[in-house]
This record gives sequence, C-alpha cells and structure tokens, in this order.
Amino acid sequence: MAEPALPEPQHSAALLEGFLGSATLAFAFFDPELRLRRANPRLAELSGQAGPLGRPVAEAFPDCAAALEPSLRRALEQGEPVEGLEIVTPRGWWLVSCFPVSGPGGERLGVGLAAQNICAQKQVEEALRKSEERFQLAEASSRGFLYEWRLPENTVWRSRGFAVTLGHLPEEAPQDPQWWAAQIHPDDAACARQAMEEALRQGGEYSTEYRVRHREGHYVHLWDRGRVLYDAQGRPARVLGTATDISERKRLEAELEQASRHVRDVINSLVAFVGVTTPSGVLIEINRAALESAGLEAGEVLGQRLEDTFWWGHSPEVRAQLFDGLRRARQGEVVRFDLPTRTKDGGITLDFIISPLKDAEGRVAYLVTSGIDISARKAAEAAQERLIELLQQSEREALALAQIANSLSLSDPMQTNLDSLAAQIAEVTGALACTVELMREDFSITSMGSFGLPEALLAGFTAVQAAGERLPSQRTAQRREMDVARRFRDNALSDPRYAPLHEALRAVRWNTVAAAPLVQGQRVLGAVVAYYAEDDEPAISDLLQLSTITSQVSLVVENMRLFQEVRGKAALEERTRLARDLHDSVSQAIYGINLGVHSARAALPHSPADALRSLDYVLHMAETATAEMKNLIFELRPESLEREGLVAALHKQTRALRLRHNLEFDLELPHEPELPLPAKEALYRIAQEALNNVIKHAQARRVSLALEPCQDRWRLRVRDDGKGFDPHREFPGHLGLHSMRERALSVGAEFVLHSAPGEGTCVEVWLGVGGG
Repeated sequence: MAEPALPEPQHSAALLEGFLGSATLAFAFFDPELRLRRANPRLAELSGQAGPLGRPVAEAFPDCAAALEPSLRRALEQGEPVEGLEIVTPRGWWLVSCFPVSGPGGERLGVGLAAQNICAQKQVEEALRKSEERFQLAEASSRGFLYEWRLPENTVWRSRGFAVTLGHLPEEAPQDPQWWAAQIHPDDAACARQAMEEALRQGGEYSTEYRVRHREGHYVHLWDRGRVLYDAQGRPARVLGTATDISERKRLEAELEQASRHVRDVINSLVAFVGVTTPSGVLIEINRAALESAGLEAGEVLGQRLEDTFWWGHSPEVRAQLFDGLRRARQGEVVRFDLPTRTKDGGITLDFIISPLKDAEGRVAYLVTSGIDISARKAAEAAQERLIELLQQSEREALALAQIANSLSLSDPMQTNLDSLAAQIAEVTGALACTVELMREDFSITSMGSFGLPEALLAGFTAVQAAGERLPSQRTAQRREMDVARRFRDNALSDPRYAPLHEALRAVRWNTVAAAPLVQGQRVLGAVVAYYAEDDEPAISDLLQLSTITSQVSLVVENMRLFQEVRGKAALEERTRLARDLHDSVSQAIYGINLGVHSARAALPHSPADALRSLDYVLHMAETATAEMKNLIFELRPESLEREGLVAALHKQTRALRLRHNLEFDLELPHEPELPLPAKEALYRIAQEALNNVIKHAQARRVSLALEPCQDRWRLRVRDDGKGFDPHREFPGHLGLHSMRERALSVGAEFVLHSAPGEGTCVEVWLGVGGG
C-alpha cells in the first residue's frame, strides 16, 4: 500500500500546528505593537497563565515582562535576533531567544519568541558548585605534600610527597622560602604572596590556589592551605600546611566548561533533530541541523524507516528502543526517552520525544519526532560522580593521616610511639591487628610496636626469627614492595617452620596478612603489617590506603629515630661534661689537699709557721672541693631543686665557678620564684649551659647573673664581657644554643640571644609566672 502524500499547503499548516503543540520549547508570536498573537501550549509554563490572545507583553507575562519586553522590542526594531537571555520565573529557569519575523516581501510582520526550560542544567551546575565546596573542605590529600615553615630560622621542611607532586626530592630542594616563591607562576605569584602575608598579619587559617613549576618544566596546579602557629608570646613561630595537586580537578573544570559551552550552542540552535514520519515510521521530513550532524542530504534518508537511518541503524539495541517508541506513539501515546544517536563526529544522546498527530477523525496520521542534545548534561553528571569519588577518597586519606599525626609525641619513648602507630593504622584501615616493625640492614627486627596481637604471638615471632626463618614483614622489606598473604594463618598452622606460632594462631580471628615496606629515601626502615579477618578480605582500595599511609609513616618513623639519636647524643655530651668537670675540679682539689698535708707534715717539726700556711691552703682546697662536689651532685640529682630551691642552686653554681676559674660574678638573685619544678629545672639547666659557654668560649673576666620578676613574667639573664660572636653563624657539632632554646620552648618560655664580636654575650629567658 502506497504511503499517503502530504497535501499542500493546508497540510503544512496542520503539521506546523502539530509540531508547535508537541514541541518541548515554548513558542510565541507578537505583532509590531508587541501584542501576543500566536502561542503554543508550552508557553503557559513561562507566562504562568493561559487565555485569549491579543494582550500586550505586560499582561501576557506579568512575572517577567520587565526582562522580556526590551529584548522583543530590540529584535523588532533592529531586525537582528536577541539570544542568550536567561529569565527566572516561579515556574522555572528559561533560556529565551527573540527573533524578527518578516513576510515574503521583506515587510516586518512582528517578532517571535522561543524559550527552553533549563532548570535541569542549572541543577547540575548547582550540584557541581556544592561538590566543589565539599572538595575544598577536605584536609590533607594523598596527591600532595605536607610542609612546615619555621619562621625563626626561615627554613622550610617538606614531606616525601613533594617528589611525587613536583619531581624534587625534599632534600634536593633548597629550604629557603625564596626558592619556593621563584617556582610559582608569574601570573599567580602576587596572589599567593598576598594570601600568606594576610595569614601572618591577621592569624588563623589560609587557603589559596596557584601554579608551581615542576622539575620537568611544566606547571602543576596546587591548592595550598594551612595554619599559622604562635609561640608563648603570641608571635608567629611556624606555618603548617598541605599543598594538594589539583591539576586533575582543573582539567575536569576545563572539560566541564567546554561541555557547558556546547550545551549553550545546542540550546541556541533550538533542537538537534526534528522529523516527521508516517504512522509506520517512514521518514518524510527532516530538519537541516539533523542532516548537518550526519553530513547527509535529505534525499539520502527520506523514505527510510526511522530506525534504519544513519543515526540509529548501526545499533540493534538502539533500533529496538526506537522501534518500540514508534509503536507506542502509533497507539496514541506521547513517548519520551534518552536515545543514543550517531553523528559524523561520533555520537550524542538526545532527549527524544515522539508525539502522535491525529486527523479530524482522531486517527494517528503522522508521528512528529524531536530531540535535544543532552550529551553535555550526561557528561556533567559523570564528571560530578568523579568529583564526589575524588572528594571522598581525599577525605578518608586526610582523616587517616591526621589521626596518626595526632597520636604521636616525639618526647615519648620509641616503643610507646610504635604501639600508638600500630593502633592508629589498625583503626583507619579496618584491620583487626597491626604491627610496626623496625629493622636493621640485614632485615632482622629490632623494635616492634603492636596492636591487637597476644603476647604469646609476639614471643612466637621472636622465636621464628631466632630460628632463621623470615616473617612476612621481613620478606616485604627485603623486596621493597607490598605483599598480601591470604590464608596465612591456615598455611602457617600446617608449616613446621612456624611451630612457635601454632598455639597462639589457633586463637586469632584473622587469616589474611598485608605487609607494606617502610622506605625512607634509599633506606629500608622496616615494615607495617595489617591483619584482616578471614571473612573481611581487604579490597584494592584498602591496600592502596595502607600503602599511602605507610609512605607517610616512613617519614614519621625516621623523624622519631633522628629525635632519639639527637637526645642520646645530648645525654652522652652531658655525661662527658660531668666527667671532665670532675677531673678538672674535684680531682685537682684532692691532689692539692694531699700535697698540702704532706708539706705541713714535713714543715711542722722545724717551721710551725710554714706548716700553718700549708694547712690554710689545705682548708681552702677542701672548701673548693666541697663546693665542686655539691655542684656536681646537684647536676646529677636535679630533684634537689625542690628541696633547696633555684636561687640556692644558682649560688652554688657561681661559687664553684668563681673558685675554679677566678671569675668575678655580679649576682641579682632576690628571692625564690614561685614556679613549677619543671620550669625551675629548665631555668637552672639553661643558666648552667650559658655559664659553661662563658668558661669554654667567652674569655670573660666578669659575668652578671640575674633572676628577677618583670610584671607578670620572670627573666633569667646571663651576661658576660667576653669576646662575643656572630649569632647568625652555624657552629657544627655545638648543641649548646640549640639545647637551651629547646629547654625554653619545652616550658613555654621565650629564649633571646644577643651577641656580636667584641661586645660580649647576653642570654635571656622570659617565663610566665605560672611557668608557661
């Protein structure tokens, strides 16, 4: 049976009416006086009312006439379209185009209006904006590094993530902040500098974004945020922060911006596809935009069944989807669905509508199809999901690192910190138990912090190692790569090499062991081992999280090791100094007493006067030895401060130095300060170190020692008339100034040093009356 032909011209008018009635856009026509003459039903969503035609703009569009009428009038008077007008009404957000309408002879008939509801796009944009806000609230990211700017020394420390982010090893990059400023992109330098200056001036937190040059020459986008920390006197002392690589986010934003421009271009072109088919689905009309998208001419597609055309005939699934939609529309239903569509440049997704057009008898005579490209919306939704996933991952890793950092104290013993690390890692990874194991170069275990493991099992580990067998941690440290041993417990119970573990293993609930090496630079420090329940196998994301945390824990462990090493060196130096003082003072005095007694004994029979002078010398040396011994005993037993007081201790110290080194002292020690014992001990040790420096380095003749109240603080001052020095120089191997400054900070005091060559030296410590 032949397909019916379209009658002309009456039928074209009917088709136009049908298209306007089923279109997803709102259409209207105004005469030269801007009175509404024609409108499709969709216009009621924009105007908010439906009624007789012939009304002016103000009456037809009471909610938006003020925004709409100037654009209509401009299109009418200038004869040019006005596009891109966004109007918000109680019924939605609309993108409006106004265009002049002319007759066959060029006469101006009026002005047309086409409006598209863009609420869905705006919701996507708002969702993306909120996702961005949540992303900025995440702390510490694994895609960046930590840093600390020590303001007094003007040096910067950076974590190992610096190498991953910018290609520089932390030890290769200069610690001078000026070097970092020189790496910032010239266009971003002023903004980054202003953010830091405001934070230092006003205090609190800061957050800024800028580009930094990678070692290989390209630039990396960083999100830099942190906090300014202050000393006891309220002066900026340190800046702690994190710099996160947000290059991927910037790329996604660029992609989203490009997709947004694509959406606007599509909306400005109104629709991507409009066609008319017979009830059986044979295509009889097609719009130019659809043909251009396929690179075809009308004659190449007219007369084909719609599902067999270029746009959909390539995919059986899409053909079936479209065939079913045509069937339903043929039965009188308006059908709407998302339709994947092929174009000459690839593919898009259409918001596709099939509307039945009925004749006077109510029978379906034609099917009107239209589609708007929603590819940008789909891309935005996918990008939003990716951003949310990245945010959640960053939040998890930031919280994990923060918990681990907050659980440690360098002043605690190494074993305490290792146990704390193990507990925190188990908590953030969801493991039942955890060990943090330190090793020698031969991978033998020297220290082990544990959480969740019975003592019998820890003893069994020691026995296995003593028997020459390797534990999972030792194997992963030797290979420098993560190792996951599933069914470890079951396999170990059947392995005689692990016999020392068998009894303890029967009582545990874990079965899978994941071990990750602790590597700092080229050195293997040990390994972290997580123990997972047999019914809760670790996923890939869990193992990645364990690997990320281990890389940060390596730095923490190395810092703890270095701190213990420095503290041990300081203790050794203190013992060496006491031995030297004992030899230089007390032993010399005892030798003098012995010599004096022999002289007196030899002189007594024939010269009593000489014997008396020798005995006076003996008494003087005895007094000197007594003072020296009391001073050294006090240094070895600082708890005497609580019994005798700080002022008495300082008097004993200066008396011993006066007798030993013939120094003149000016003392200003009025009364005992009411301070906690730790504060008194810190002040005594600082005074002791300062006086020792005078003896060893100053070549002074007179020393002033003062302890006096100044308003709400106590001031300890040690000043000499010696040769002085340049305090800005470094003195390798000399820890005196460093130890004095650390002792002051440990009790919340301020340490001040004044010196210059030829002008002597003055050390001051300012301490609050409460000891902080």
